[in-house]
Amino acid sequence: MEERNREKKLRLAAADRLPGCYPRGTYRQDMVYTFYQYKDFQAVWDRGRYHIQDELADRMEADGQISEEQKRRYERCVHAFVSNPAQYDFWPVEQIYAAIHEIRRQVFGERALEEERDRRTERGDVWKIRRQEAKNKRGGIDQSRKKQKLLEHTRSVLFILSEPEWLSQMKEDIRNSFSMGIEVYILFSPHPGKLLPSQTWLESRLLQSLPETRRGGADHETQRGGDAFSAS
Repeated sequence: MEERNREKKLRLAAADRLPGCYPRGTYRQDMVYTFYQYKDFQAVWDRGRYHIQDELADRMEADGQISEEQKRRYERCVHAFVSNPAQYDFWPVEQIYAAIHEIRRQVFGERALEEERDRRTERGDVWKIRRQEAKNKRGGIDQSRKKQKLLEHTRSVLFILSEPEWLSQMKEDIRNSFSMGIEVYILFSPHPGKLLPSQTWLESRLLQSLPETRRGGADHETQRGGDAFSAS
């Protein structure tokens, strides 16, 4: 019993690997340098200033989770951040997005962001049903066998829920992994309101999929940040 509860360390990448993709400074002499886009956020330099578009903030305002004043205050903070791009020339784009999301967290609050995560999960369940109905009507490419073959040649799987809309699909993949005797790890954030869901949020929604869990640390620090818990 003591052995099963012993904390496990999970290395996500080589110790000398730098997280993220490319630093923005790589494109300093290119038009691409005046444009930043990642996931649901974009900033475009035009006529002497950056124009901000944030789909998440727009959606949260439309859902009544943040006020118009909160959104305006957030936009002012983000604009001040992106208006000096040289300060993050050596940051990968993922780190820039993480800094932008931290501004959201400070202005909107953890509770509003967690409520939005729940809403996105619910929308994902609806989309899944609609996708299946559409697939049944007109057919489509079924890649489930390809995924199954990948699982047949592995001993452990790491799940990262970067988009809450895919929670239902992740549940199915976890159950499938268990049925094949594969050890499962799930990356989570140590705090609510971050880019990745917290351990509490995940466990409350995956309880039926995870017969037993034990928490472990992550040796490799990523730009997303977070720890991992294992299920077996």
